[in-house]
Amino acid sequence: MIAKGKHRAAGLSLPELVVAITIIAVMAVVAIPTFSRLGVFSRSELRNTARTVHSLLKAARVYAATYRVDTAVVYVMDNWVDPPFLEYDDFTETSPPLIQMLNDSVSGGGVRVLRAAAIMYKMPRYPRDFCQQPPCARVETTEDERGYVSMGRPESVFQEFPGRMVIPLVHPITLESVFPLDVAYLANKNAGGQLAELGLTPVKVWLRGGPYNPPRAMIKGDINDCGIPDSDRIEPDANQWAWLPAHVFNSAGQLKVDAGKERYVILVAPSPDESPHVRLVDPERERALGNLIHIPIEIYRATGRVKVAS
Repeated sequence: MIAKGKHRAAGLSLPELVVAITIIAVMAVVAIPTFSRLGVFSRSELRNTARTVHSLLKAARVYAATYRVDTAVVYVMDNWVDPPFLEYDDFTETSPPLIQMLNDSVSGGGVRVLRAAAIMYKMPRYPRDFCQQPPCARVETTEDERGYVSMGRPESVFQEFPGRMVIPLVHPITLESVFPLDVAYLANKNAGGQLAELGLTPVKVWLRGGPYNPPRAMIKGDINDCGIPDSDRIEPDANQWAWLPAHVFNSAGQLKVDAGKERYVILVAPSPDESPHVRLVDPERERALGNLIHIPIEIYRATGRVKVAS
């Protein structure tokens, strides 16, 4: 004979369930930042950034070869500040403030990085194509005064790389800084000669309201190719320009750079001022390329080929 008694269903009561959920939530709050510092989530951001840069470079090359116009992936450095209103021929009238380089958390040295990118093309020598629809874009006709402008597409607006991922301006093998300067812009087309080591070239970019808004074209002087009265022209302070580093492809799809090499390598990596636990595979080992968390991207000068290296 089986004695009668109280029977309890298997499982947790409501108060026990609430306690269990609370414990799990507290553990998650503690664990997620730890995983983030160890690079669990940043690896996907690293891959996404590498894919983005790779796609921009390939798209610029295709655009250049298709439309027979110099096309560039233009970059913004970490020390960008919105430009003051500048006169066309006097960039030094109101110079931007000097901003210190990022401090490398491993080596202790200073380094500049590229933190945003956009595709732009070089304005044509004669602005007939710009006169088809208002507002009529107006351009200079000399080689030195022509600049790069937006294509009017989303990829032509500067977008920051996600998750503090950057392209450090360092030698791809020695990891030594190739542009150890505090300037926010390049002074002119001859500045930043060291950048050629990474396949980069200074280009003149027309800006309006900072790098994160689509640039517009503009003209100076008395020539009015679009038939707009001088009184209706945009005033000089409505647009600004700056020299920025870029990977430039010519109409043949080749990389335009004066370094004389055939193969250039840039690194996509966590920002140098991040913790060594985020940047290094093994924080206990020395700072070396093999120990640096990164994804290399190769660009070949003669063919313009771009690939994500293994």
